[in-house]
Amino acid sequence: MTGRIQDRVAIITGAGSGIGEATAIRFAQEGAKVVIAEINSENGKKVTDVINNKHGKAVFIETDVAKEESVKLMVDKTVKTFGAPDIMINNAGIAVFDDPLNLSEENWRKCFSVDLDGVWYGCKRVLPHMLEKKKGSIVNIA
Repeated sequence: MTGRIQDRVAIITGAGSGIGEATAIRFAQEGAKVVIAEINSENGKKVTDVINNKHGKAVFIETDVAKEESVKLMVDKTVKTFGAPDIMINNAGIAVFDDPLNLSEENWRKCFSVDLDGVWYGCKRVLPHMLEKKKGSIVNIA
């Protein structure tokens, strides 16, 4: 590995599986201190253990990105554990597969709260830290 992000603090939402998991492992291999921000504690702990046992340094913080207070607490814990975030990967998302004419408003709102509000809450909470440091990267995955 190249160590391109050595000792950088990276938060990855939805890191318990799929793209988020692969990104978290790769970032750890590149030397980042990784925060697994995941609503599913079983998956989050599993990925954290894989990273800590084989690839680098990670911490799991149970996070519901649809709730601003949960995102705030996750960022606060990140700062206390590793320091201010350098990288934010907004990856958490859900998909509701239904005929648009049959899609309930509840499912529509749930999809919006995770897929859009979650990105906004993440950016809103990490930006002050990045602006203070005058550097940082945010990647929003859709």
